[in-house]
Amino acid sequence: MIARFPQPSTSRSSGTDPNGELALRSAESRAEHDENLSWVRWMFQGVRAQCEAILFHTHGEAGRHTMIKDWEGFLDRPWKDWIAPCLLDAWRTADAGDLDALLAVDAKLGRLLPAEGRSRSLFAGELLLKSTRGAKYQGVLGHLRQRIDVETREVHLATVWAAVSVVFQLPVADVVGEYLREEWMTSTGRHAHHADPQGLLSFAATAHRTLRDAGFHDLQIRSA
Repeated sequence: MIARFPQPSTSRSSGTDPNGELALRSAESRAEHDENLSWVRWMFQGVRAQCEAILFHTHGEAGRHTMIKDWEGFLDRPWKDWIAPCLLDAWRTADAGDLDALLAVDAKLGRLLPAEGRSRSLFAGELLLKSTRGAKYQGVLGHLRQRIDVETREVHLATVWAAVSVVFQLPVADVVGEYLREEWMTSTGRHAHHADPQGLLSFAATAHRTLRDAGFHDLQIRSA
């Protein structure tokens, strides 16, 4: 379990700018940003240790070329059509503190995913939720935890991650990029040749396209 969370910050962007547009960057310092990324990457270790894959799956023993082709296929359909829209909607609703809307997005994602992927996504969501139990200053994540405990339901990794990212005050570009990173690392980490994809298939480039296609403007993707 994680021992602590970042304390609430008075410098945090509210998620919208004065004109009502969704904010792409938090107002935190670079040092705070880097520390928060380190924390969330540490939390994801439990998912990687206990899951062979989340929604991206590759036969890594076939080599680097196969991994990259599988990644291209993942980005072309399930990511672009199902996962990315639901992840962004989950982030918006978590940022607004709207639990009913957040759980509605979760249910929508469950309907879109094939049975095997749905099961892996729910298991990964449970693992990430467990890794944050007992921490202070949980905000929307704590409310989500209470709600699903009462309703005895499971939620997908994208849903839990959206709530975690709001607590850690991550810019939406990092919300997308870090989710992609964990999909890749979980499926490829046990194989050789698992270095991050590069160029147009990189996490940052894919996050940029995802946000652009979703209507976000003035993008400034921080490199991880």
